[in-house]
Amino acid sequence: FSGRCGLLKYGAAPSFLLREGRLTRFDSRALPAGLAAEEPAEPLQLRLSPGDRLILLSDGAFLENATEALLREQGSLELLLETAAKQGTNDDMTVLVAELQSAEPV
Repeated sequence: FSGRCGLLKYGAAPSFLLREGRLTRFDSRALPAGLAAEEPAEPLQLRLSPGDRLILLSDGAFLENATEALLREQGSLELLLETAAKQGTNDDMTVLVAELQSAEPV
């Protein structure tokens, strides 16, 4: 197990890495899919560790002034979705959380 991960973002809401209570934001490195780009973006290379959570959001679930604070202070994705729903967006609200866990027997 190496923990290596490649993250390629095309014009979407930012993604986040939650590691031991610290939140790191990753913004798009390329134009939205379908728009011409001079060269394809290179994936952002990450090294994940057990317990890390990679959080991917759709535009409808991202709140410019609240998402980072909710994730940093609360760590609560449910509260994030509830807050986004209260904003009354017509966009989809999708959150994907990938939590890395050790494959070692406990």
